[in-house]
Amino acid sequence: MKLNEIKLITDIQIKTYLPFVRKKVLIEDIIEKIIKQDENGLMKVDYAYLDFCLDCRILQEYCDIDLSGDFDLVEEYDRICIDGIMNKIKTNIGEDLVYFTTLLNKEIKQRIKNHNSIAGVLARTINSLPNEKEIKKIIKYAGDTFNKLNPDNLKAIGIDGLINEIRARKLKEVK
Repeated sequence: MKLNEIKLITDIQIKTYLPFVRKKVLIEDIIEKIIKQDENGLMKVDYAYLDFCLDCRILQEYCDIDLSGDFDLVEEYDRICIDGIMNKIKTNIGEDLVYFTTLLNKEIKQRIKNHNSIAGVLARTINSLPNEKEIKKIIKYAGDTFNKLNPDNLKAIGIDGLINEIRARKLKEVK
């Protein structure tokens, strides 16, 4: 059944249980959509979108409702919420939905806590540092570049000139 075809709660076949493996897949899918990184690299939850995503998944998984079609999904979702159909669906699902949302909320909390913790930030920072091989390559490149500099030119151009000289040589090597 299509979402825009729902008029009454009696139009819908409602499942009262989803297998655990299916719940786990849905949790991963929802989390992927609702957790985003802010400009500082910290994770945050779009709670409004969380409710929408969760309700859409409830419609698809517990009720076999097709959300695709030639209609405005948000408009039709709002309609079944206003008509009280969404709340009745949730009530009819019962304990399995409570269990599912508990798992979802625990997973969201755990991911945010782990990612945004000092340990998580430090681990990502440490992992982004150059490894031993990369450090040796940088040192070798710096030494090679320094050795290629003309000492007579350095006296004339000063420290700013040194930096420009290094940049110019790097560009020539890249070309």
